[in-house]
Amino acid sequence: MTNGFSKKLDNLKAAVAVFMAWYNFCRVHQTLRVTPAMEAGIADHVWSIRDLLTVTVDAQKPRKAVASSARVSIHSLGMVAQPSALDDGSESTVEGDDLILRDVLAIDRTILANERTVLAYFRTMLALLAAGGSLIHFIEAWWVLPVGVTLLISAPLLFGFGVWRYRRVSRDLRRRRR
Repeated sequence: MTNGFSKKLDNLKAAVAVFMAWYNFCRVHQTLRVTPAMEAGIADHVWSIRDLLTVTVDAQKPRKAVASSARVSIHSLGMVAQPSALDDGSESTVEGDDLILRDVLAIDRTILANERTVLAYFRTMLALLAAGGSLIHFIEAWWVLPVGVTLLISAPLLFGFGVWRYRRVSRDLRRRRR
């Protein structure tokens, strides 16, 4: 793992697990004056990074005893990623239908873009309503009335199309996210 971000959800889970293990077992908190693991009675001393890595590496070995003086292994707490999560960082999907982090973030960006698009349709509707009403009210030419009425009729139709498109894209994104 690196200090950069990972594109796989499993790698992100592994990084968070290592951080949480360090936070709970290695870091002495100012208010507690001990680690949270010591406060909870899980550990009897402040772990060093070496202890943490030893327990992590030993927990990934197939069912061998942990070579540490700690009472509990991080693996038994569900805080260690499986070895498959620490692979080469390729961008293929993880285990079948699971989305990798890049795909999840892309869906989030698409949701935001979809919301911006429906707001753009709303803004366009307001502009068309203002233009149509202004033309009819302020200009007295023979061609203004049909143009103004066309603008006034097309504004809600355009907004209706925008709402329909927003709902269709939202439904597709919800379906894809599952």
